[in-house]
Amino acid sequence: MANSPALVPSLWDETGKLLSFESLHKQIDRIFAEFHNNVGLPSSIGNGGTFDFLPSAELHDAEKEVAIRIELPGVEMKNVDISVADRSIDISGEKKSETERRNGENYRTERSFGSFRRSFTLPFMINADKVDARFDKGVLTVKIAKPAEAQTHTRKIAVHG
Repeated sequence: MANSPALVPSLWDETGKLLSFESLHKQIDRIFAEFHNNVGLPSSIGNGGTFDFLPSAELHDAEKEVAIRIELPGVEMKNVDISVADRSIDISGEKKSETERRNGENYRTERSFGSFRRSFTLPFMINADKVDARFDKGVLTVKIAKPAEAQTHTRKIAVHG
């Protein structure tokens, strides 16, 4: 049991040096992953995501389009799939990473794998030909044009004194 990782995140590494927030974040992620695997929780959660990797998403409803931005650090564009059916758009993919570090006699390899799925239901039928997806610097932006009947028409009103 002495070689097993601690169940409580530590702010210090084995040598007594203060850890970076990234290292602490990895420890916390590992603890939740171990909890998930040991307790046997279902792999999916209610909003269409998975426990493997649930990327942050932002939905912006503008006058003529809906834009969805999803942060996908470490995910390659070729591993992202987007599908449209009626009023729903599904965005899914896989994250794969592997790092190796050698420091004298010490050797460390870390691998991280996970899949994700986010689903969004919109209040209008989606025309797949009017969906544009761009992937830049780990951020996926999907723009969905609204049909004319779903667009909001705003009109400026003059204020009189």
